[in-house]
Amino acid sequence: MRGVMFLMLRFMVSATILVVVAASGACAQSGDVPSDSAVKELQNPYPYAENTVRAGLKIYGRQCLTCHGKDGKGKTDKTAEMPIKPVDFTKGKFKFGATDGEIFRVIKHGTKGGMLPYAATLKDSQIWHLVNYVRSFGPKKDGMPIVVLEEEPVPENPLESSYE
Repeated sequence: MRGVMFLMLRFMVSATILVVVAASGACAQSGDVPSDSAVKELQNPYPYAENTVRAGLKIYGRQCLTCHGKDGKGKTDKTAEMPIKPVDFTKGKFKFGATDGEIFRVIKHGTKGGMLPYAATLKDSQIWHLVNYVRSFGPKKDGMPIVVLEEEPVPENPLESSYE
């Protein structure tokens, strides 16, 4: 009797492990990262404007501040523990590409061993606003200053946040 129970338990554990491994493979495939050429062609649907930068600031305060810092230089008490240091946004140079699409991909899908993915946390529109906010730290995009558009609603998380 004990032998049968042991075999059943062993079978159940093996089956559970198999299901978990199969599910994790399916999840990895559904979140495939787009190719480099496809990402370079991605266009930010939100113009580099004051209202989108402001929307990006609010999201940055909730999601990015801990690692990238208030000044965008990537030097915080948290980063001292990290094997891969966050990029300094003020330089306008990015390890994984500098187009809006490439920055979008890094925020959405993360990087191996470094940046965490935010695909499950943020909507695409929020990520695009973050791209605009990240651009505001460094040399202005395409040499252009931030334009001030007529105020238009920008979808964002309703929770307010501040640096304090």
